Amino acid sequence: HTHTHTTMALLLRRAGAAVRGAAQSAYTDYRDSLVGIGRSLKAHPVRTVLQAAGVTGVAALAVQCPTEEEYLNRVRASSRAIGMLFPNERRRSSERYVAELNALQGSRQLTFTHLGVALLVWRGDYGPDVRTYEAAQHWSLHRWVLSWRTAFVDVGVWGRFPKLEEGMRDYDRNERYDE
Repeated sequence: HTHTHTTMALLLRRAGAAVRGAAQSAYTDYRDSLVGIGRSLKAHPVRTVLQAAGVTGVAALAVQCPTEEEYLNRVRASSRAIGMLFPNERRRSSERYVAELNALQGSRQLTFTHLGVALLVWRGDYGPDVRTYEAAQHWSLHRWVLSWRTAFVDVGVWGRFPKLEEGMRDYDRNERYDE
């Protein structure tokens, strides 16, 4: 028991030293960066402000970038919202759009690519379980170029999915009332 206690104390001491070293290194890096920005601000104020705004904008996009789980949760919420309406109250285009997304998800063709600042949602040609020659041609640029317009589903940015929001606009108002 004493040996285990001594070993644990040694490990904690080493871990504490490593954390202190990492914190000191991060502090030094940030301090040096701020000093560099200060010098640059004096020499080139407009350029420095534009660079800082660009870095801040990219960081804000990255923080607000939605996830695959958020998209799927919104699709499920949209399905529930439409399902709670009487058929004569639903907007048919919204119902079809959400049904198509559910079918893509069910066939495992709904694919996500996280770009750091945005989430690209697209329709894969084949689900992951398909074992054909065509499905194995991931390297084929020809497929992408020809099918890009039909493959694109949505792009998540700033915590929003514009195509899903557009598809759900006025979902509770039947088209016959628009006439």
